[in-house]
Amino acid sequence: MNSELDRSFRIPPLALCAIGVLAVVFVFRTLAADLEAKGFATISTLSSRVLPMEEGLSIPEWVDPRWERELSRFVAEFEDLSSSDQQSIEGLVREIESRSYVAEVGTASVLWPDGLAVEIRFEKPTACLGVEGEFLTTSATGTVLPGAWASPPEVRGAPLPVLSAESYSRAEVRPGLDLVDPALFAALRVANSMQAHLSSEERRELGPVVIDASGEGEISLQLPGIVLDLEFGRRIFFGRAPGGDAPGELPAGLKWPSVARGVEALQSGMDWILLDVRWDEPMYVTREGEEGSL
Repeated sequence: MNSELDRSFRIPPLALCAIGVLAVVFVFRTLAADLEAKGFATISTLSSRVLPMEEGLSIPEWVDPRWERELSRFVAEFEDLSSSDQQSIEGLVREIESRSYVAEVGTASVLWPDGLAVEIRFEKPTACLGVEGEFLTTSATGTVLPGAWASPPEVRGAPLPVLSAESYSRAEVRPGLDLVDPALFAALRVANSMQAHLSSEERRELGPVVIDASGEGEISLQLPGIVLDLEFGRRIFFGRAPGGDAPGELPAGLKWPSVARGVEALQSGMDWILLDVRWDEPMYVTREGEEGSL
């Protein structure tokens, strides 16, 4: 579904969800005498934690700690597993994969005699939406992720772009749902493209962004299409969303360098109020009404 949204999405490494490993040493000692007689050991679902795949690494800072806690509570609801019951282990893995914040589940390995390690990749938030005075994040493919924020959360110091200036109700937008509004999908493609083409530093300098794609289908010299609303009343005319095949449309890979030049111009003291990056030479209008190109 909407595979074009994934093209510029950099897949982070899998995280390791280790189930039962907190009690490995203790349980191994108490069960060791019974292993030969019973032929199996029990994996307790009540004891689990999320660990990085490799020693010395850390869980990515964009992984919401609430997801880790929710995953542990979710796993704890299942009955204990036999380390030799592959069918039950596979069933638990499928259930873990069903969580909206889990993008992918990899290998499940038994840590003999009573532990289980499951490789998972968390969804990386790329944008957010206003929902009844709070903000919910979305994945690169348009899944709404759990965990409300009082303001757009930051990833590497840069606030996530907001996909629409409109505020939605929890009946319309809630965790686990996929976005269905074409305008929101268009705005999400812009957000994904921005992450792919602008560095973290450039996104920090750009500041908070609201992506308004309500006019994406109406574009002319006078109608700007998608608009990026910035702080202090500044606006960027962006045109169509990335991935389209409209004749004459400037590729997104050429628009973002223009945005970066606009940020540099602000840093050098140019107080532009409008930046139009739909053209080979981006056009600007200053707050005093001066026009020119970068």
